[in-house]
Amino acid sequence: MKVFSIFSLLPLAFCTVWTLLCQEKKSTGPNQPAQTDQIEVVGRKYHLDAVNETTVITTITAAGRLLRTTSDNMKYELSADVITLAMSPDNWATRKRFTVLESRLTRGGQSAPILPAGTTVEVSIVGGKNVYQVGDKQVEDEAASALENLITLHTAPVSDEEMLGTDKQRKVGETWKVNADAIRKELDGIDAQGGVISGEGSLEQGPNNSRIVKSWFEVQDVLMPISPEFDKQKGAMSVEYSRETPLAFDQTRVETHSLHIVRVGIPKRNKDAIFSIVTDEKEKFAVRPITSEKKDVSSTPD
Repeated sequence: MKVFSIFSLLPLAFCTVWTLLCQEKKSTGPNQPAQTDQIEVVGRKYHLDAVNETTVITTITAAGRLLRTTSDNMKYELSADVITLAMSPDNWATRKRFTVLESRLTRGGQSAPILPAGTTVEVSIVGGKNVYQVGDKQVEDEAASALENLITLHTAPVSDEEMLGTDKQRKVGETWKVNADAIRKELDGIDAQGGVISGEGSLEQGPNNSRIVKSWFEVQDVLMPISPEFDKQKGAMSVEYSRETPLAFDQTRVETHSLHIVRVGIPKRNKDAIFSIVTDEKEKFAVRPITSEKKDVSSTPD
């Protein structure tokens, strides 16, 4: 994510607010919870195809006048065989191993593999963050950052289902309020303070017997950290999110689209200045079990 250096902590912080955008998702039945988080089992083996395309636009305006703007577009792709190695008491995967079959990062018209085909990577949680290792060496920062857009472990203080309100049974046509308490826990995790939270979710019938979860929320008058050089500044953020998934788990396919907008004042630069980040993210995930007939290139759990 390419932004002005003094604001580099702001987009990194708000990436944690909506962690479901880089996790494999679970499909739902007609009278089941409209779940968004992947339910895991130790030893589960599956094939993952993941694509993430993100556009980030940053702007600085003052008194309605545009002072500066940048735009960055990145596309991440991964095909891998995955095995779940360890779980937390709360039934979240805490360690996985995956073998890269194909990967690619495209940025500024240039494409290159994220990691060579055949590379076996282990991802675990260290200090509350996802850490990717090949053997006893950590993956380089650029490759690790790319992988975080494609396959991660749950590190947020609350689940995506809690925030979206999809941890309860929902029916097609139903609408509900998002969980403001859960969203506030996420904001607390990035040291944001105060704010008025509102938002709604809904469950709709999609094409080909799929279900579509749509959700939005906004936070007004929240004090947000920008960087160590700046005191917290009052601003606002909004998120729009939609996810389509089929009903059959064995052919899990998930498509998501989210739009994040963060605006915050920067009075130390200009008393009328407003800094904004608009992140438009589209993802496609496909998961299928690896059967015993197919030789798995990942080793068995420790």
